[in-house]
Amino acid sequence: MAPRNAPSQAWSPPSYREIKINGDAGVGNDGVTGLGFVIRSHSGAVLVAGSRCIKFATSVVEAEAKACLWAVEVALAKGFTRVVLESDSSVLVVAFKHDKVLVHIRALFLHIHRLCLSFESCSWSFVQREGNRVAHELARIALNDSIDGLYDGFVPPSVEPDAKSSSSEHRGQGFDLYSLAPCKAARGHLESTSLPLGRAVRVNLSTSHLLNYPMKDGIKYR
Repeated sequence: MAPRNAPSQAWSPPSYREIKINGDAGVGNDGVTGLGFVIRSHSGAVLVAGSRCIKFATSVVEAEAKACLWAVEVALAKGFTRVVLESDSSVLVVAFKHDKVLVHIRALFLHIHRLCLSFESCSWSFVQREGNRVAHELARIALNDSIDGLYDGFVPPSVEPDAKSSSSEHRGQGFDLYSLAPCKAARGHLESTSLPLGRAVRVNLSTSHLLNYPMKDGIKYR
């Protein structure tokens, strides 16, 4: 019998009117790092995905945090308001769940935490590698092929089998546009950064405009 509250080994959809962000990273021998993330709806539909290669990360935890930061920036720019952040990095998830600053990435940690306060709700979830394989594959192709891509509504062909298999059991629940409507603070930026469907483009999102968003008094953690 599996232990009570055991980490999930498979991807599961978020609740109705929430979106789930899965992020991952891979670090090469020379410090070159691949970042990957995927944002999906409660029906399992891919809303946004990304892969990016960066020059350096001092540790795997730092790399995972940078993947998380990028995903949060994109989620805010797209106007998503109710978010579940999921990772296979137990160190990162536990730190954010219990608000314990990771000293070796303090600035990065606090930056992510501050941005997360802009969401209406934000929770953290740990998942085993098997449940994080779409984000893992996106990070892998970034590291191996130096791909910098932001994919609006789809994932690259090489990642499609993983995305389809992880969400196939959740098909047919429909897609509620109202639940994914942009928040007022981000609507203007969303309109200016909307991407054509079916195209991968290079994007450099600055967070300076996001830091001026009104902050909430607290943040919901599961």
